[in-house]
Amino acid sequence: MKANKGEWSEVYVLFRLLAEQKLYAGDQNFQRIDREFYPILEIIKDDSLQPVDFYIDRLNNIILISKLGISHEIKINEFTDQANYLLDAIVNGSKTFSPSNTNLFLSSIGCQQLKSPSRTKKDIEISLDEQIQTGVNNYRVLSFSIKSWLGSPPTLLNSSQATNFVFNFTSQSVTRDLISSVNSEKRFYTKFQLLLQANCLPVFDHVSSNSFNNNLILSDGNIPQILAHLLIEYYSSQRISKIKDLIENLKIKNPLNFGNTYFYERKIKRFLSDIALGMIPDTDWSGYHSVNGGHIVVRKLGEIVAYFYIYNQQGFEDYLYLNTKLDTPSPSRHKFGNLYRDNNQNLQIKLNLQIRFV
Repeated sequence: MKANKGEWSEVYVLFRLLAEQKLYAGDQNFQRIDREFYPILEIIKDDSLQPVDFYIDRLNNIILISKLGISHEIKINEFTDQANYLLDAIVNGSKTFSPSNTNLFLSSIGCQQLKSPSRTKKDIEISLDEQIQTGVNNYRVLSFSIKSWLGSPPTLLNSSQATNFVFNFTSQSVTRDLISSVNSEKRFYTKFQLLLQANCLPVFDHVSSNSFNNNLILSDGNIPQILAHLLIEYYSSQRISKIKDLIENLKIKNPLNFGNTYFYERKIKRFLSDIALGMIPDTDWSGYHSVNGGHIVVRKLGEIVAYFYIYNQQGFEDYLYLNTKLDTPSPSRHKFGNLYRDNNQNLQIKLNLQIRFV
């Protein structure tokens, strides 16, 4: 099997967690909190035929692997060796690659699929022992999304034509020369400077995808407008991209005339959580989260920490809010960034929403 760094990172998380048998919480600086951890009892990995169950037997120092009613045992230290090998392969790999030892090992334990289906944000399920943290003899099965920094910073919201926002303009008396100048300019900051000089200001009209628009409204009725203003702030600036900084600008300008400008921060945090835990732009969303545990993060040196939505919602929201930014994907691929006229001859432009971790 060949895959990229992010996809192999999901396998690395499986190996490393089975080797360490604990899931540690992370702080706002992605550092492990040594006192806050949950012992792992079982890990469930989706596969093309049937989920593969990994049961940890600490007493005998083995992992019991079960699939399709067939079980076998592997020593825990083998997962340590495989995790170390795969980490080195990911760090030194490029584009898509195939670590031979990892493929042989995956075949031996019955794993035939690397990445979870794109219709869900769930990458892995883990049964955690809550007794150390809660004092109650209880276990809970939680699902997590995996984000890896072993390659480029991961995305929180992938770009597509579904994430295009459409804007009209306050002035329709725009010359062909101005349209040509704007469309020939690659830098969005310069595009907006040309438009502002012509007193041509963008006004949000609609989201390209009906599904995404409905999903946004289900998250919060004001979110389409807030995101539209974030996009204008981002594409018209030279350096501001972090969501926290863009929201601070909106608090000052208050374009939606909220009585309490903290609403911008509160509403965007909820939206980021919904994206992180279940919402997919071009798929109708029920409002429920397919991920109930939170995020598992792979740091650049291979250390794993978790951000638990279920145990610390505020901490999870802060992790997203403080560590994400807007990014510019390919305008030609996603068909945005140029002035055009719609069927009613209204002058319009599309701006694309992509959210990436910093």
